[in-house]
Amino acid sequence: PCRFPGLRPKYSGKILIRVMENCLVNGDEILLGEMAQIRASDFLLQELKALGLGNAPKPGRVKAYEKKRILSLIRSHPLVNEDMEIICPDRVYIKGQSQSIEKALIRERLEQYLKARFEPRSLEIKTLKVRGLEPYPGGDLELGIQARDPVNRNGRLLAYMDVTVDGIHRDRLRISGTMAQYEDVVCAARDLEKGVKIRPGDLEIQRLDVFSFRASPLKDMAKARGKTLKRSVLGGQPLDSGLLVLTPVVEKGDIVTLVAGKNNLRITATGIIREDGYAREPVLVENLSSGKALRGIVRDHSTVEIAY
Repeated sequence: PCRFPGLRPKYSGKILIRVMENCLVNGDEILLGEMAQIRASDFLLQELKALGLGNAPKPGRVKAYEKKRILSLIRSHPLVNEDMEIICPDRVYIKGQSQSIEKALIRERLEQYLKARFEPRSLEIKTLKVRGLEPYPGGDLELGIQARDPVNRNGRLLAYMDVTVDGIHRDRLRISGTMAQYEDVVCAARDLEKGVKIRPGDLEIQRLDVFSFRASPLKDMAKARGKTLKRSVLGGQPLDSGLLVLTPVVEKGDIVTLVAGKNNLRITATGIIREDGYAREPVLVENLSSGKALRGIVRDHSTVEIAY
């Protein structure tokens, strides 16, 4: 028994190295301590455990070694001598410890990254493809995303994810896919014919993926009301500025009152519109009395102001 409680007696027996038939190793090199049970003094035990025996198999892969080769690898080190007893099976199987990265984890990290970068935009991953995914050594896993412009204006996704295990860079994954960006947009509430002047009941707001449209849809109803459709649209179809034109206040052939005034003098005449005209915009008119062509400003559907 030890005379001093808490202290272990020094090991003084024969050093024993017992190699296991099935070994799980981690890292790039096979260490003796990972494949053998060692009986030795504390100081020598740590040194023997740290002896390298060659390159480890890749994570998840298995290497088979014959007894002769294992003994040769162990006895090639200066710390190992003939007085040590080495017990080894006829064949030893060594497997690289591994861990895998689930696609769900990559999606989760990517969603966190996109939310932090693009908030308050409402982005959603529609499809996701990961290139280069493989087993990695066991240890503390860290994932870091690198991307200059991860989502383009068409909703295409492209980013890279660095894989680090215990502080060592192990891989860079290429991540691609498609995104959706949901926004409230102006849509036709029903089928609308070409040439229709938009009224409040013709429109509704729907929450749609704006990346799925070539043109940028309108998001403000006020920008569509009172305008005229250039072509027919179906109910539920988003409206964009390319579908709309200003509605003329006066049209070619309309009879209007021409008003001219200076100081306290006010002169009126009857005229005919020679081109479509818009509110507060110049329009070509003809004075029916004189036959003279003039330009005036459209004030309303029946009045054009002539300056002189």
